[in-house]
Amino acid sequence: MNAIYSVSFTLDTYAHVLDDHKEENMALMSELYNAQPTTPADITYPVIVTNLEDGEVEITVCGCPDITYSGDNLAAGLQYIKDCLSEKVLTDPYPPIPPAAPLLPNQMLLYISP
Repeated sequence: MNAIYSVSFTLDTYAHVLDDHKEENMALMSELYNAQPTTPADITYPVIVTNLEDGEVEITVCGCPDITYSGDNLAAGLQYIKDCLSEKVLTDPYPPIPPAAPLLPNQMLLYISP
């Protein structure tokens, strides 16, 4: 049995394989680093509007307990919610995932896109 124990033989035989893998991986890394961030602007979030007894409304975004509005102006409240949600989606590295929204009898369900 005749075996060749040579570093140069091994490099001559297999080094091109390593170079090919290195080039493929470098191209993949370049794609990852140059990729444009995606924004989940096409995701809609369920918003629950609760009619309170005093004529005011309370608006909450499902999955975002820190975004709420209480007041007597529904249009202004919805705009405020939309603005807060847009800011959260754009600034949070892990935007919230909208969950299902259970409703009570005095509530209305809307969907808002940031």
